[in-house]
Amino acid sequence: MGPVIATNQATAMRLILIASLLTLASHAMAQPALDESDPTIAAVIVYSASYSIERWHEYCSSEFPSTADAVTAAREAWMDRHQDLLTRAGDILKSQLSYDERMQIAVQARLTNDELEEKLNAASMGSRKDWCDQSPQRINAPEMDLRRRSVLVNALKALAP
Repeated sequence: MGPVIATNQATAMRLILIASLLTLASHAMAQPALDESDPTIAAVIVYSASYSIERWHEYCSSEFPSTADAVTAAREAWMDRHQDLLTRAGDILKSQLSYDERMQIAVQARLTNDELEEKLNAASMGSRKDWCDQSPQRINAPEMDLRRRSVLVNALKALAP
């Protein structure tokens, strides 16, 4: 029982570190240092990307309702394109991690996104509006298309039921 607990704790710590590295910016989506061949890491990447896009949508819809339709359309298109990866990622996280480990990842994703929103809120109104106006293009950018990342896709397929 000791080695299993140590392995689970090591996995949780590794995933918390990974989740903390992922940010809302598309820069994070192109992060080359993460081992996307690890199905659990691949699942965390997919989860983090979808959570970030949800937060972009919420932020822009709330702060600048004039951007809501375009951001909503981009969000829905991204979710539709990635539905199979989202399903696989969810299955992997549920099968590989405990509830508490998944909650730690969710909390870290929220904190990471909160940090970006704090930076956005500190920017000028014009900068925030520009950021929201450009969010649909960011969501649809090649860096955010996880299906183009063959190592990540194959990792999810390898472990998914």
